[in-house]
Amino acid sequence: MTEKTAKKPLTRFGEFELLKAIAIMGLPAVHVMEEAIEGGAASPGVMRFGTAIIGLCAFGPSVFMICMGFGIGGGKTSPDAIRRNGIQFLLIGAILNIFRWLLPGILQSIVLHTNLIEDVKFCLQSDIYYFVGIFFIFYSFMKKRKITPAGMILM
Repeated sequence: MTEKTAKKPLTRFGEFELLKAIAIMGLPAVHVMEEAIEGGAASPGVMRFGTAIIGLCAFGPSVFMICMGFGIGGGKTSPDAIRRNGIQFLLIGAILNIFRWLLPGILQSIVLHTNLIEDVKFCLQSDIYYFVGIFFIFYSFMKKRKITPAGMILM
């Protein structure tokens, strides 16, 4: 006879991690749809989701940031782990922007002989991954120096 193993229900961390995963997976989809609409390449079916896309653009980053804050505020994470996560987010942001702006810009520059500088500017623009990465690095230094939350707010 085999024993049943009971599944452990999601903890609050698990639920926030799931919500964060949905927000992260939704970001590329929203950006692709946004670019298709802006470039006039969106089909009528995609255009019907315009309001939903705007809603995702407004609430997706907010949900993502709340989940990230819960992850560092509610967990027992070391300053070094938080700093590593910050560096990881900076790298993720850079890699995504290279694929989103720089590589298509290089291809467009070769094929259509357009100016590449605009795509380089877009590649360096701030987005949510850069913001999270810089915040995590800042927070890790503050935590390492044992600065109180009130002191961080004052800074």
